[in-house]
Amino acid sequence: SDLRRVTENFPDNYAVFFEGVTLSYKELFDKANRVAYGLYKLGVRKEDKVCVWMPNVPEWVICWWGIPMLGATFVPIDHWYKVVEAEHIANHSDAVALLVYHNFKTWNFLDILKEIKADRLKHIVVVGNEDEAKEVSGMTFDQLLEMGKDWANDQDYLNATKKVRPDDVAAILYTSGTTGNPKGVMLSHHQIIKNAYDQGERMEINEKDRLVVPVPFSHCFGCVMSITMLGSVGGAIAPLIAFDEREALETVQRYKCTMIHGTPTMFLRELKLFRSEKFDTSSLRTGIMAGAHCPEDLM
Repeated sequence: SDLRRVTENFPDNYAVFFEGVTLSYKELFDKANRVAYGLYKLGVRKEDKVCVWMPNVPEWVICWWGIPMLGATFVPIDHWYKVVEAEHIANHSDAVALLVYHNFKTWNFLDILKEIKADRLKHIVVVGNEDEAKEVSGMTFDQLLEMGKDWANDQDYLNATKKVRPDDVAAILYTSGTTGNPKGVMLSHHQIIKNAYDQGERMEINEKDRLVVPVPFSHCFGCVMSITMLGSVGGAIAPLIAFDEREALETVQRYKCTMIHGTPTMFLRELKLFRSEKFDTSSLRTGIMAGAHCPEDLM
């Protein structure tokens, strides 16, 4: 996999900076395998669908690399979705497992989850404590990592990872459903890696780049153009759990980030704050503005 290659080349490079927590490529590769092997031990196999319902947190990144290692298909659910959308995606994709974040601020994932009826869903993994996991008859993310710790010693698991092919479906991303129910769009391993690699080449990125990610991981902007793009060269991402202009600028300053992504609205809000307060953004050199019409004067 791309992650294996990058880990061999840059094991000690940071892959993720998040609210004072860091994750090196060596740690990310191990944890991604632990998630994959933990799911394998639960009975998840090639082409099984696994939903991930979380905001921009390191666990999302671990799952993004881990689930497809197994040949299983990663199905993200936008963190702001309510019962009807989450239920539709879980059922329409035939998901057998769901990895979900604990309730946080305005996001009541576990409360919503109690109302969801998904027939094929066998396993729920909660990023949180045991009490929160028990609320929805699930296990914790830490328990899954512990279950998968011996991944390097199970030949059957290692053989399963070797059967994954570039044209296999790695992820199904659901459209916003503006004219009806969201539709699942299938993306292969090759499509995701090629798209990220080509964009990174165009932006001349390398292993020293650090990217602020204020856009959601559950969209291509977040998972392909951010996680996978920096992961293809051994660079780092600094995600924001949710967009906040002050946090975006402080993150650039704190980690000396070289890149920042966002929508035009995000950049407008950052610029407005930047004009009234001082932040050291001298490390920045590039980024992507997308998601809506980009006014020329804003660019």
